[in-house]
Amino acid sequence: AKDATGRPIAELFGEDYALRHRELDAQVFTTGRVQFGFEEVIPDAQGRQRVFLTTKAPLRRPSGEVTNVVSVSLDITARKHAEHSLARAKDEAESANHSKTEFLANTSHELRTPLNAIIGFAEMMKMELLGPIGNPRYQEYAGDILASAQHLLQIIDDLLDMSSIEAGEVKLHESVIAVPKMLKDVFRLVHGRAEGGQVRLLISTANNLPMLRAD
Repeated sequence: AKDATGRPIAELFGEDYALRHRELDAQVFTTGRVQFGFEEVIPDAQGRQRVFLTTKAPLRRPSGEVTNVVSVSLDITARKHAEHSLARAKDEAESANHSKTEFLANTSHELRTPLNAIIGFAEMMKMELLGPIGNPRYQEYAGDILASAQHLLQIIDDLLDMSSIEAGEVKLHESVIAVPKMLKDVFRLVHGRAEGGQVRLLISTANNLPMLRAD
């Protein structure tokens, strides 16, 4: 700082910088208003680019006349680097999230085809469309296969819905919903995990619940 004291600004930072600041100083003298923080890039002694936030304010006599201009510059290089790093991280996160959403959507679509075939064959076996199965246990197994496949299909549909929501393309598919049945479906979804955690689940529904129309 001692080496800079008393030296012309053009000698320290170059003529372009000096001209720009002379013009800004003239605006402060003319308007009497503060020139609020503006960013500028200045190389340091090692030639590295530094970012400064500069504000200019008028100095006045008691009469109100502007006699001088005070310039204050803050080195915000570290802050700008942090901003750029955050912006880059945000872009990378959005790109990764887009890839994840696209993967979920593609995988879900690929799973639906064989799953629909499983559901179709399980329904045929459960209904014994091609003749009696013989052993009642096999019919029970066919029913379990059908219920499990339908449950898995619902999970895949939920994944597709999540992908649509993240892509901003969600669409409502309203239908009439019976609350007791919905609760039973939810119970079937979570009861295995609850048993694994030694948690007892109970369902209690009020009488005469109205039908809901919702997605």
